[in-house]
Amino acid sequence: MKAPAVSPPTRAVLNFTHKCALACEWCYVPFGTPAAERDVVKRIVDRLSFFGFLQLTLGGGDPFQYSFLPEIAIAARKAGLFVQIDTHGKSMVPNHLNER
Repeated sequence: MKAPAVSPPTRAVLNFTHKCALACEWCYVPFGTPAAERDVVKRIVDRLSFFGFLQLTLGGGDPFQYSFLPEIAIAARKAGLFVQIDTHGKSMVPNHLNER
């Protein structure tokens, strides 16, 4: 019997797990990891696009605690990825909204 064809993944989830402004008791994210670096995250976005991913979810923690988040989201959109941002919204400030 031939094994069924497996479709490649089309969605990636990138969680920023360095910190979060909340301490929700139901949260599954293991905080306390090293802080995300802008250049590393940008290279990940480039690779996801290269490998044919269609969607990117940026989550956390709270990705808005990283000042480079808007730049990453814009780069992902320019690379053809649909971008979803999971956030509790506590860290959103006006200069991160409607920037571009």
